[in-house]
Amino acid sequence: MHKFLFILIFLLNIASQSEASKVVYAVRFDKSTDSIYVTNTIDSLIVDYSTYLPDSIGVFSTNKMIQFQPIAKGRYLIKNLQQKGSYVFFATHTKSTITEITGITIIVRSSLWWLWTLFSILGGLGMFLFGINFMSDGFIRLMGHRLHKLIQRFSRNAVTSINTGVVLTTIMQSSSAVSIFLAKLVDNQLMSFRQSLGIIVGAALGTTVTLQLIALQINSYSLFLIAIGFVFSFLTKKSFLKRLGQIFTGLGLLYLGLQIMSQAAFSIKTVPEILHFLEQMSNPFWAVLVGILFTSITQSASAFIGILIMLGSLNLLTLEASIALFIGSNIGTSVPVFLNIANISNEAKATAYFHLIYRIIGALLFMFWIPTYTQWVVSISTFFSENVSLPHLIANAHTIMYI
Repeated sequence: MHKFLFILIFLLNIASQSEASKVVYAVRFDKSTDSIYVTNTIDSLIVDYSTYLPDSIGVFSTNKMIQFQPIAKGRYLIKNLQQKGSYVFFATHTKSTITEITGITIIVRSSLWWLWTLFSILGGLGMFLFGINFMSDGFIRLMGHRLHKLIQRFSRNAVTSINTGVVLTTIMQSSSAVSIFLAKLVDNQLMSFRQSLGIIVGAALGTTVTLQLIALQINSYSLFLIAIGFVFSFLTKKSFLKRLGQIFTGLGLLYLGLQIMSQAAFSIKTVPEILHFLEQMSNPFWAVLVGILFTSITQSASAFIGILIMLGSLNLLTLEASIALFIGSNIGTSVPVFLNIANISNEAKATAYFHLIYRIIGALLFMFWIPTYTQWVVSISTFFSENVSLPHLIANAHTIMYI
């Protein structure tokens, strides 16, 4: 706790120092320029039109204190930009009888924008994970004590075992949790190692159900789902409807968290360092490694999936990079399993080893031909629908891989 306070004070100290130091920010204007982001720590802004000399220029702003004056041919000085807001500068240029109007938007924001963006992304991620866990808990409570018996009943052959794995992962929202659960059943001799194999295979496919739900991106209906959950949970007395309400509430919180993350993360599109890091994910080896490390450290593939969908919705990741990242994440799901197999029988440990081996084999099968696989995913997805969003392509790539 003390370390966290020290870090927070240190960050605020840096921010206060940057607030005190005013700078002059220069931007070159051309037809391809769309918008520029600056902080409110600047005194003035130089807009350079020297490569595209206009006939006249102007500015739209609610800030009445703004000053706008020429300092050289094609170069203008703008003062008093400390007030946060958007400033739209436009220029006209006449060719023959046609007048072109070109605009540029200067968005002035707080010097602590990055801190609030970080808090918003983490808060949205927390709500996203809470929604998944809350929905999973609702499913488990809805099933009650019948869950163990149903697993034992439907794990007698390969086909029903795989189907059981799909359903079980959809309920528990975690293939790692399913493998840990199976290891404990095997350890207590409630299930054989052979019976657990089909369920683990099905669990990998079951994670695609979560991914497809997230990829629907019905974020605008999140409050509607939460409202339905509230009605079922608090305005009814039947246990079944209460559990159903919990599931709806969890699903709504999942989408609401994703919406908060997406809105907050829009600002990171203006940070060159982050964009450069995401560009490095085009290397499949780096992307797989990042996926393994992130999932191993956070012990949550769901968090990683949420971030992938968020970045995909903002077009900050390519489909190839996303495929490599979730391949690494699938391997990383083995870490929580191994952390929970101490002091159990060798047969139960074999369940955890199979989880790891199955994920590694899957990674090796696809890792070396990701570009070709990407083309397959796009072709199959566009066969059913011409306009497929990147989040849906990511979800489809995951589904096709495990089918």
